[in-house]
Amino acid sequence: MDLRATVERNCPATIRGIARQFPPTDRVRGADHHAIARVIEDQGGRLETSADLALYDAIRMSACQPDTDRAAFSGATAILLADLLQDGLGRDDLADYWAALQPAYSALPPHDRAAILQGYLTAADLGRVRCPTLPHVQSQVALTSGEARAPLLACARREMPALQRLLEDRIPNTSFTCAAAHLQQLVADEAEPLSGDSPIFAPLLYAASLATDPCWSAATAILLAEAIRTGDAEGWFAVTLWADHAANWFRSNDSDGRAIHAGLRYLYEADRAWVPIPEVFASPDHAHNLPLLPSPDACIAE
Repeated sequence: MDLRATVERNCPATIRGIARQFPPTDRVRGADHHAIARVIEDQGGRLETSADLALYDAIRMSACQPDTDRAAFSGATAILLADLLQDGLGRDDLADYWAALQPAYSALPPHDRAAILQGYLTAADLGRVRCPTLPHVQSQVALTSGEARAPLLACARREMPALQRLLEDRIPNTSFTCAAAHLQQLVADEAEPLSGDSPIFAPLLYAASLATDPCWSAATAILLAEAIRTGDAEGWFAVTLWADHAANWFRSNDSDGRAIHAGLRYLYEADRAWVPIPEVFASPDHAHNLPLLPSPDACIAE
């Protein structure tokens, strides 16, 4: 889905750039703008028929010319990777592209860069592309950890009065003063990472687990900001909250919702081992129930 979003972000320019590479013989075989659009929009980047193969050489040519047409370069690369990951008809393992074009990939806009590098990493995990050298973690994420955490902490700061009331309601008076001070430090990004042993963890998890709670988004934001710091080491998002709340997170498209989307995206981009699929959904029979992260555009839209 991220690779498809990479293509669709600049779809008209991508299609025009690839189409310029068609030789007359491929045009006779049906290679045109409509054929490229079909592969992108209807087939998710997968080459499925002999007619699609008439596009293959032009796509490969665009994917090795970063200085000629940047939109066609990133879009064509995304198509090749999407085809490879979906067992399409393309048979190039892309090893030569990886060896020659890593600097060009790193120079792409953040979300395109992250999607393409994540595509290579996934293909390498599946044994479908040979990547002797893997990218530095900062190249495979669209946002730095600080950029992902900042809007989450801003969400929490806006809701501090409600968060204070949450602590008052759920923490004994004897512990409230220390708990409130800890909350202030967390929101100001001046505390050590939050752990499940902290007195404020249980109230925050309670609110984050109840979509009707007034503090739902703010509590989720604090826990997610802390999970980014620790790589979700205690599984708050990948295990505890994902099954019941992913659909609620992704249904929200206000500024707080987009901050949560971006934070979750950071977790999965930064750590190859972070797989938010609870055991109950592990069977392919339940795959249609798994919510997908929104496209990066939804994360950064104003």
